[in-house]
Amino acid sequence: MADVKWIKLTVSMFDDEKIKIIESMPDKDAILIIWIKLLVLAGKTNASGYLYLNQNIPYTDEMLSSLFGRPLNTVRLALETFKQFGMIHVEDGHLCITNWEKHQNIEGMEKIREQTRQRVAKYREKQKQLQDCNVTETVCNETEIEVEVDIEKEFTTITKERPEKFYQNNFGLINGFISDSIKSYIEDGIEEDMITAAMELALANNAGTWNYVNTILVNCLKKNIKTLEQFEANEKLRKEQSKPKITPFKKVSNMDEWR
Repeated sequence: MADVKWIKLTVSMFDDEKIKIIESMPDKDAILIIWIKLLVLAGKTNASGYLYLNQNIPYTDEMLSSLFGRPLNTVRLALETFKQFGMIHVEDGHLCITNWEKHQNIEGMEKIREQTRQRVAKYREKQKQLQDCNVTETVCNETEIEVEVDIEKEFTTITKERPEKFYQNNFGLINGFISDSIKSYIEDGIEEDMITAAMELALANNAGTWNYVNTILVNCLKKNIKTLEQFEANEKLRKEQSKPKITPFKKVSNMDEWR
C-alpha cells in the first residue's frame, strides 16, 4: 500500500449543494468534520475509496466513533446523511467514498491503479488457493455448489451489455477495485459476455454482490472456462455425471437368502 500523504479538497467544496444542505442541519459542524475525517481515512486506507481496518474487517459505526472521537449517535447520523446524499455507499459490507478519484491527488493516481491491480491479483490468488483446499471434501464442494445452479434457464436471456455498464445498471456505482477486477479477468482471456453472464447469474440467485460474481469467475478460470459456450458445456457435463445410477432391483427368494 502506497504511503498517501495528502488528499484533495477543492476550494468550491462549500458551494456544493449537498454541503450547503448539511450546513443547514443542527449538527452541521459535527457532520462536516466526520466527512473530512472519512476522506482522510480513505486516503490512509488507499484502496480506491474503500474504508476498512483490513480487507476482512470493515469499519463498524462503533469503530468509527472511537477513531473520530465523536458520539456514536452523531456518527450514525452523519453516515446515514452521506448515504442518502450519495456521498458514500456500501459495497460487500465495506464503506466506500463515492467518486473517490476527485479527492485523490493526480500524481498518485497511476501508482494507486497499479497497486489496485496487484491487490486484485493477490485477492484472486487467495480465492484460488481456498478453492484448492484439501481440508475436507465437503468444504471444497460447497464452494463449487455455490455457483453450480441451473443455467439452462438463466443463460437464455443474457444481455450484450459491456460488463461495466451492466454492473452500473444492475448493481450500483462501480468503483476502481471492481473496474480493475473486470479488466484483469479480460486480460486473463475471459470474454466480456462471460463476465456479464456471471453477473446475471448472481442476480438470478439473489446474490447481487461482487464477491459472488468473483466466485463464479474464479471457478471458471480454475477450469479454464472462458466463454459462454464452454460454461454451458461444462454445466451439462456436470449434470450428466451427477445423475444417480439406477441399479435394477433383483428379487431374491427366501431359499436363496439361506444358501
